[in-house]
Formats: sequence, structure tokens, C-alpha cells
Amino acid sequence: MKLNKKNKIIAVYGFGHFYIDFVCNFSISAILLFNLTNLNFNNFVFLIIAYNLLQLATQPFFGLLMDYYNKPKLGAILGLILTCLGGALIFNPLIAIPVFAIGNAIYHVAGGLISLRLEPGKSFYPGMFVGPGAMGLFLGVSMKYLDIMSLTFFAAITFLVGLYLLFLLLKCKVEVKEKKIITKTHKSNFVFWCACLLLVSVGMRSVLYGTFVLSWSKIWIYGLLLAIAITLGKMLGGYFADRYGWKKVGMIGLLTAVPLMTVFAHLPLLAMIGAFCFNLVMPITLTALANLMPKYKATAFGLTAMALILGSYILAFFKKIIVINNLFVVIVLIINVMSLFLGLYNERKNVEKI
Repeated sequence: MKLNKKNKIIAVYGFGHFYIDFVCNFSISAILLFNLTNLNFNNFVFLIIAYNLLQLATQPFFGLLMDYYNKPKLGAILGLILTCLGGALIFNPLIAIPVFAIGNAIYHVAGGLISLRLEPGKSFYPGMFVGPGAMGLFLGVSMKYLDIMSLTFFAAITFLVGLYLLFLLLKCKVEVKEKKIITKTHKSNFVFWCACLLLVSVGMRSVLYGTFVLSWSKIWIYGLLLAIAITLGKMLGGYFADRYGWKKVGMIGLLTAVPLMTVFAHLPLLAMIGAFCFNLVMPITLTALANLMPKYKATAFGLTAMALILGSYILAFFKKIIVINNLFVVIVLIINVMSLFLGLYNERKNVEKI
């Protein structure tokens, strides 16, 4: 089947998302597991926390730069080069890990902006861009099963793949003419509160995800199947949402996922179905927020990433003061569903393409 121009673009940038997340987690796992430096464990944990904070919390800033200069292709290339540079600096993790984080953040907002522009008002392409990252994360961490010789071999292959990806990015033309869209006009304070509600929904999803206990996922094959379910949920969530309605898919996804990943968490198949449903919501909130901020789409993409890290800190705070139980999960789920429902007031049915 011949791919059209937009599908070719999203294939390249989606693969790039997979590659970036794989390289970062591959390299960080190698630093720890093979004792490539004299860094002690506590300092390494601090660097991992710093990596997650830099990689997620800086995305709104880089997104704002991307919106201002309007050079997403250049940003994606820069993000890839920085990530590969981090791999070259792997024996100096104090420098390498921040470089990984910045390269990752820049690539995410650049690729996210391109995916949002391919079909304005739709969530299909953003889902196709973000989805492969989950598989990259899992396979990167899976390097702990390799010996040092195998690791060296995979590192060489990864470098060659990076060169090929750089060639694809340079060759890929992304000057897709963005269709104008008309949405119902609302006062700025209405838009502000809708955006806040969507970000609350993203943050609460992060809180919910942190409460799920899937002990069986430590078995590699189960972990792989779970990563596939997460990837497919993100990639297909946009398609289902565009076809059947954002609110409908979002509500059904959340309300189906949470029971399956809590009450039936001990049953891998049902929990995997839950993980698939849980991730259907991701491209919906991402695109809905971008629609509210049409001139700052990359910034909107970055804000959702920042909401994820804030959600994890909120959960860490509550774990210190209360026992995380079913009542807590129900309360968070209610907040999540209500914020998503209200935030999608101006959902895609109000968008008309011209």
C-alpha cells in the first residue's frame, strides 16, 4: 500500500520518537547496569530524577521557542543530534543525562507540532506520533538483559540507525499547508479554564497510572505485551476519537480502564486491555488543548508533558501523608472524568474545515 505524503511524514517522525526514547533509556540503563562510571547509586538516582524533570518540565519552554521561530523540522534534527551526542558522552553521565533530556524535549515538541499541523482539529496524527515512544521506552530498559558484548553490538547498530534517521529527517519535506479551521468563538477566560481542565485531566491520569500495581509486568514477555497495548492505545485513540467522538471515547476509555487495572490487575490479559483503553485518551487531550491554543500548538504539546510530571509529584506527596487505597483511586478517577468532560466542551464537533 502506497503511503501518502502525510503518512510518510508521520511514519518518519513517529519512528524518530521511538528512536529517541529508546536511545535515552538504552544509554541510562547501560550507565547503571554495567557500571560504566564510578557514579554511586544515590547520585545516579538523583540524575534520573533530574532527567525526567528536565525532559518533561522544559517542554513548554522549548515549545514556545518552536512556535515563535516556526522551525519544527530543524528542531527535530537538533533534538536527534543532541540525543546522539548524549550517547557519545555516556562515560560522563553528569553531562550526558542532561543532554539526553534536552534533546528528548526538543524532539518531542518539534515532532508534536508537525503531527498537530498535518490534519488540524484531528487527533489521529498526534496519536500516531506519540504512540511509538512507549515501545522505545520499554525496549530501551530491556537492555538490562544483555551482556557487555551484546550491549556494544547494539550500541553500534543504534548509532547507524541514528544516521539513517537523520538522513530521513533531512529528506522529509514537512511543508504541509495547514488548513484553516473555524471554531466557535469564546471569551479568553473560557478558553483559559477549558485548557486548565484538560491539563488537570492529564495530571490526574498520571496520578492514576502511578497507583496501578502490575507485578506480572516484570516478566519480559508480559512487559512487552503491555508496552504493545499502551502503544496501540495511543496510536488508535486518535482514530477512534475522530470517528466516534472525543467525549465518548475519552469517557469510555477511562471508565473501562481503571477497574480493569485495579480490581483485575492480577489478570494480565484484562489489565492489558485496561492499559489500551487508558491510553486512548492521550491524543484527545493533546489535540483538544492545541485547538484551544492554535497559535501555540507546540507549547500546548509541552504543557501536557509538564502536567504528567506534576501528576507524579502530586502522587508522591499524597503517598507521604495518606494510604493510597481504592477510595483515593475513585476520587482521582472522578476528578479525571469531570475535568476531561468539561474541558472538552468545545470539542471537535464545533470545528469546521474550510
